[in-house]
Amino acid sequence: MREHLKKLTVKDIANLAQVSTASVDRVINGRTGVKVSTRKKVFDAIEQLNRQSDTNKIKITKIAFIVEAGPTFISLVEEAIHHFIQKNVHEIEYSLDTLQTGQSSSSKIAGLIKERAKEVDGIILMAADAPQVNRAVNLAVEQNIPVVCLTSDLPNSNRTAYVGSEQKSVGATVGYLLGRMLPHMPGRILFVASAPHDCQLQRELGFRQALRQEFPHLKIEESINSQDNSEYSYQSTLEFLKKDRHLDAVYNAAGGNRGIAKALREYKLCRHVIFIGHEISSHTRELLDAREMDVVIGHDVDQEVKNAVHVIRNQLGQDSISPISIITPYNSI
Repeated sequence: MREHLKKLTVKDIANLAQVSTASVDRVINGRTGVKVSTRKKVFDAIEQLNRQSDTNKIKITKIAFIVEAGPTFISLVEEAIHHFIQKNVHEIEYSLDTLQTGQSSSSKIAGLIKERAKEVDGIILMAADAPQVNRAVNLAVEQNIPVVCLTSDLPNSNRTAYVGSEQKSVGATVGYLLGRMLPHMPGRILFVASAPHDCQLQRELGFRQALRQEFPHLKIEESINSQDNSEYSYQSTLEFLKKDRHLDAVYNAAGGNRGIAKALREYKLCRHVIFIGHEISSHTRELLDAREMDVVIGHDVDQEVKNAVHVIRNQLGQDSISPISIITPYNSI
């Protein structure tokens, strides 16, 4: 018994167990004359005090999450943080600032980075690439506050690490899939993006490169903006379809999948136009089940949040590249 007491005192145990110090002394020395119920109270108190002692030895890491994205991706990050915190409740304190794509200025995001850098041990950031944001990141890193970019990199900054997929390869994968799914004849593709997030820029580069190299008969007819918002993407897609309904495929490198699907549905094009987008969620699963999307490119947001926290806690400076999942109606569990 005594080897499990660590630095606990008889008085501490007695106070928590609400028994006398004499009873505690009898229990820990294995003497008789103690009720079973009293013995259990003493054991329970010792276990609880030992747990508290272990918790106090763990360094609490304070982390600020700053996420500029559409509502679906923000929800995915919120869920991932919640799952991680549940398992690490005594190790992590966090704050979460969310900003809707297109509704916040670069100066506001830069200001948030500067403010949070005064309060935390590290920052996990998803934001559009902009000079003001890059300068704020550089300043935080100079102050020894690591900044980890989540899903979308800031290649023009001195960020500490990037955690996410290799986005140019992701876009090239979509280009390859579309090229193989469409008939070998001239075809027209609608490309959808939103804010200048580096992940979307890289996806577009890879997508265009794959089409140019392997499927030159396929042309990107037009690019439209979704603002990572379903209502905005719905209106943008409608405007395009009003001009010309001849379309073979849609690649949405951003958010707003439901709006695009709604517009295609209204023009009765869902079964005729191949539609590929990103982020596996309850919404995209419903679209896959309804055959209103054909493929969703997913990645493990839970694991990426975990990896980003690991970088900060262990003071690492190495990128963590995540694999992608290719989700169809048959594996969208």
